[in-house]
Amino acid sequence: MKHALKEREVKTAAPPAGATETTLYDGGGLTLRVRRAPSGQVLKTWQLWTQRGGKRSRLGLGSWPAVSLTEARSRADRAKHSAASTTETVQALCEE
Repeated sequence: MKHALKEREVKTAAPPAGATETTLYDGGGLTLRVRRAPSGQVLKTWQLWTQRGGKRSRLGLGSWPAVSLTEARSRADRAKHSAASTTETVQALCEE
């Protein structure tokens, strides 16, 4: 999968002037939510968006800088793999 974000973009990300929030997209459902708190501090949170059975869901993967871009990608991959395994296991049990 091609990733769109670079470490530098993550580090310097901030909402546009006059806005309190923006979202940066890395690909494969991984996003970085960037918010400006009332204090002026910029907060960055990694999120993974998935869709199953027509329903979208969002999984929080941690906040930047505690969770780097590389770690967020790794967590997203593990979460997707885990979700796929769980779904397959549930489907197999239902068919028995």
